[in-house]
Amino acid sequence: MRFAEFVKRIALILGVFCLIFALVACGSAETDSPDAPAVSDASTEGLIFAEKKDGTLSVVGYEGTDPNVTISLHDGKSVSEIAAGAFSANHTVTTVTLGAAVCEIGVAAFADCVSLTDVNAAASCVARVSNAAFLGCEALVRVSLPATLQNIGVDAFLGCDALTELSFGGSGEAWLSVAIGAHNEAIEDIVTLAGGQHFDSLLAGSCSSTVHFSLDKEGLLTVAGRGHIPDYGMGEAPWSAFAASIKAVSVEEGIDIVGKNAFAGCQNLMSVTLAESVRLIDNNAFYGCEKLAELTLPTNLRRIGDTAFYGCAQLRAVIIPDTVTAVGSGAFMNCTRLSELTLSAGMTSLSHWTFSGCERLTAVTIPAAVTEIGTGAFYGCEYLSEVTFAGAPTLIKKSAFANCGRLASVTAADWSATVVMDNNEPFVAAKK
Repeated sequence: MRFAEFVKRIALILGVFCLIFALVACGSAETDSPDAPAVSDASTEGLIFAEKKDGTLSVVGYEGTDPNVTISLHDGKSVSEIAAGAFSANHTVTTVTLGAAVCEIGVAAFADCVSLTDVNAAASCVARVSNAAFLGCEALVRVSLPATLQNIGVDAFLGCDALTELSFGGSGEAWLSVAIGAHNEAIEDIVTLAGGQHFDSLLAGSCSSTVHFSLDKEGLLTVAGRGHIPDYGMGEAPWSAFAASIKAVSVEEGIDIVGKNAFAGCQNLMSVTLAESVRLIDNNAFYGCEKLAELTLPTNLRRIGDTAFYGCAQLRAVIIPDTVTAVGSGAFMNCTRLSELTLSAGMTSLSHWTFSGCERLTAVTIPAAVTEIGTGAFYGCEYLSEVTFAGAPTLIKKSAFANCGRLASVTAADWSATVVMDNNEPFVAAKK
């Protein structure tokens, strides 16, 4: 009896222990979400490693059969590199996921992996995708690369004809800083930036916290947002390094000031669109834009700064809206092909050298409110033959109409208060 009772007690103890174990196990199972299984940070079996001098590992080959390969930790050590040719000509692997420590994809690392469709390196620290890294991966559809990327080698994506999506973890400006080798046309138009924005620009960035810009591959520079395009030194605007690529400028609604030197030196700029919200075009804003031929000034514009359109040699017609009260000195100086000019009724004077060197200008009507013509205002307008004052001018400053040899007719409503200063012989001879 004693032995039987002992056996029963042992059985009871074991039963209670098993019950407790089962309850604990069940509780643990209930806390794990069936939709979010734990993700292993271990590398896929079958990978062949070599240890580097810094103690990290390099993947040098793959003998496994799993088509979905994860490269992360191995025996507690970080994997920092996919070595040259590590997966070359492997026909088994279809997807590759790189862990946080992987910083380089070596030369021809995945070349001719004809079954490879997806590469996810978004969580990695990859800085370089080496030459021919994915050469001939004809089934490759999607690639995700991190913001740490700095270089894509020659032929890295050559022959990747199925590639439709390359996701980059950084900004457009960061993508533009990535050095991309030759023969990578497969990735030209498929880049998606952080946040899902499709990258179609040569350049993108911000002028301020409220004003941003982008330069597309057709040469259109768009500036959008709210507030001012800031003042810059000559050649210091954020797009200045790409000035030769800018063919058109669109300043969107919400921008009220085009700052100093904003588009100066854009020698291939041909057209400008300015939103109605623009009220000031500041000094040198379009200085030296020698191919600018199309310009419509907004009807809310108040002022045009000094030398704002200096040297815009292809500009043929300018209508200055009546809202403009001031046009700065030399604003349209040396616009050598300017032949049609309408001045603002809101102006009271013309600054010095404003239209100097506009040699194709043939006729101009001076609004009634304008009483003073500044020094050299029309100096060197060789083809200017007719000047009409709608009002009564009081002062024609020195050289205002010097070197206007074809000037034949100058009329005004009233000459009684007019003073004409020196070196205006063509003007005096033509005055009626």
